[in-house]
Amino acid sequence: MAETIRFLMAPEDEAAFLRYIARFKLKVYPARVPPSWQAFIASDLTLGDFPGRLWAELEVTPQTGRRNAAPERFRQIFMEIQAWLKRTHRRSEPKGFWIGPGAARRFKQGLRLRDCEPKGSLVQPYG
Repeated sequence: MAETIRFLMAPEDEAAFLRYIARFKLKVYPARVPPSWQAFIASDLTLGDFPGRLWAELEVTPQTGRRNAAPERFRQIFMEIQAWLKRTHRRSEPKGFWIGPGAARRFKQGLRLRDCEPKGSLVQPYG
């Protein structure tokens, strides 16, 4: 089963996130890869290119079609990123999102936060 981290970030949150993950030199792919897609390495120069979630296939299941699990180092990187998001972002209401400090500030100023899915629901910081 895939691990998914969903988040809502303001541009300053996204810049901080990209600075953090740049050390891992991860390639970025969309959920559905168009034929002309060119993968890029995540860095603060790629600001604005993230869709609002991280997805990683860490386990072998019948649905994945893979024979081997993800390398242990990849699993550790994913868990490290997840821990950083939990440490620096706020939980959401309804559950399931991590909201960056800049996005939470903008919510208090009147910005409506919405899930990136089609017909996405409204999301707000917990508490």
